Order: sequence, then C-alpha cells, then structure tokens
Amino acid sequence: MGWRSLNFENVCVETIFVTPGITPIAGGATHPKAVGFFIEMEEGWLKLHRKILKHWIWSDAYYLRAWIYCLLRANHEKKRVMIKGQITDINRGEFVTSLHKFSKETELSVQQVRTFFKLLQKDKMISKNPTKKVTKLTICNYDSYNDVQQGEQQSDNKHPTHHQQRTRTNKNEKNIIYNQIIDHFNKTLNRQIKLTTSRKQQINGRIKEGYSLEDFKKVIDTMNRKWRGTEMEQYLTPDTLFRASKFPKYREMADNNKSINHHNLEAN
Repeated sequence: MGWRSLNFENVCVETIFVTPGITPIAGGATHPKAVGFFIEMEEGWLKLHRKILKHWIWSDAYYLRAWIYCLLRANHEKKRVMIKGQITDINRGEFVTSLHKFSKETELSVQQVRTFFKLLQKDKMISKNPTKKVTKLTICNYDSYNDVQQGEQQSDNKHPTHHQQRTRTNKNEKNIIYNQIIDHFNKTLNRQIKLTTSRKQQINGRIKEGYSLEDFKKVIDTMNRKWRGTEMEQYLTPDTLFRASKFPKYREMADNNKSINHHNLEAN
C-alpha cells in the first residue's frame, strides 16, 4: 500500500540529507513526526511518496532508516560478484549482507536486525536466503520501487524538463512576435497579408540576429512613410522589408531619419 508508491532511480550509495525544519536524531535518522525528506546518492535520487506516513515503518525512525538502506543497497541490475572466494550472482533487487554488517551500517543491534528482518518478511517486503557465510536479501516487488524506465516516462510526461519548458516558451513567444509584426504591418499599410512559413523564417532570421519587435515596427513605419504614394510602394511587402540583405539598412534609416533616394535605393 504505502511503500509500493516509493520510487528511486540509479541507486548507488546512501547519504541522508534532512530537509530544513526536520530535526535529526541519533544515528542520522529523522524524527518520525517529520513530514518528509529526500535521499541524495552518488548517482540518482530516492523519492518518497506521502503514503509512507501511514505505513507502520514510519513510526520507528531506526527501522525507517534501515528500510531505506535496504532499498539503496539493492542491485539496480544483475551483477556477478566474488564473495569469500566464491562467484555469486546477485540479481536485480537483491543484495548480500550479514547480521553484523547490517547492524554496523544501520546502527541497529544484531537482535534488532533479526527482529527487523522478521517484520519485513511478515509484511512481505523482503525475502531472506541465509547461508553459512552471508545473507542474501531480496526486495519484494522491487520494480514497484525502482522501475526506472516507467518512472522516467511518467516524469517526462508529467514534469517537462527545464529545457522542454524553455523550448515551449520560446516557441510561444516567437509565435506571439510573428503575429504582432504581421498585425502591425497590416494595420499600418491597410493590408491583409497572411503569416506564411517563409515569412516566419524571415522574421526568425532577423530575431536571431538580435532585432526586436520594436525594430520591425520602426522599419515598417519608416519605409511606409518613405515609399507610400511613390513608385517604391510596390516593395512595401514583408518579403522585401524583412530580407536579410536589406533589413539592417532600413533599420539604420529609421534611426537616422535619412531621406531615401527612391531611384538609388535598390529594393530587390
């Protein structure tokens, strides 16, 4: 119920950091009344679901810490290791320990470790395969805690990355600018031209060069005043005004308010 909702990725070794406002107690565990905390590791992170607050293991800070230790120690993928001169396969979701080693690393007494393992087995949270030399522990339903592929997909769907959010924002901002430029052009020249793909590309090219919405408006206004009612009026089009080879010159003219010799200024 509660622990099925706990997920983590790329587990390596554990280092516990307590969020501000949560008082640590002996052994580095957090106070059982704390609202939550996160675990940071050498690679990846561990995410605790709020349902853990209703789980029995939350009521004991030392058992809580020991359980998280189990999750952190469990293999993320199958490995073959050497244990006391013998090659042993450790599957995904398993790890090898001993009563004394577990006791030392979790700061529980050996008897507390025995009791802890019995509680986890009773609740079907682990299965235990002891030998004369070591104890192999298996996290039951391990994929419920660490299904990386599913977790990453859900995370991508529900929580876009900063890059994705920035890309979407940039696209929306550009679309707004495109429309504002064409709207200003149509209102100024009393036209009804459409925002075509080629015009978007022209505008985007000038934006990449550092020009702003105000630059486009100044070019439109200036060239409209200069060319309206003359033989150059035929060139009052976005395709001419926003052309890469012409736009900088038109923009400079808007600032300098220079007179344009219609016969000497090439529009094409």
